Amino acid sequence: MSKLSIIMPVLNEGERIAGALASLFDLRALGTEVIVVDGGSSDATVEPAKLQADLFAIKNSAQATPARQQMIAADLTSMAQGAVKPSSVSLNKLAADLTAACGEKALPLASCSRLAQNLNAVLSGSHFPANQMQAIVDDVQAIFQANGLARKQAVAIADNVKAISTEIHK
Repeated sequence: MSKLSIIMPVLNEGERIAGALASLFDLRALGTEVIVVDGGSSDATVEPAKLQADLFAIKNSAQATPARQQMIAADLTSMAQGAVKPSSVSLNKLAADLTAACGEKALPLASCSRLAQNLNAVLSGSHFPANQMQAIVDDVQAIFQANGLARKQAVAIADNVKAISTEIHK
């Protein structure tokens, strides 16, 4: 069986790439390879955009499948760029919670983008002062609550993000 590859050249497409990647989700789930070739973007184009597109795709299909959860876990893993990486258990738990939450209460593209930026900040391995990290965690919770997810679930996701940050910066 031949494999289909789609090549997307990009340059500073951080605000627009998620929609294009989301439209290719079903093909990716069937094994199509999507190659994003970044021409030296100065914005956060590639890694957060994959997560953003996959979260947004759950909204469009209204299905939180195991394949989608695996893609989100892979997105989170590829975003972990620091010297210390979070455990696969932590990333898989966050992926499961994100997939379930987005399947229950779909996030608009702007919220997916903000969430991806927050997760990228945490997973990049950058050291933030405690108050700035808490602001990121609070924003993750606020994104879900503002879009109708139960407070308990939003807090659980925010706690996962905080636990990953703690794990990375031990």
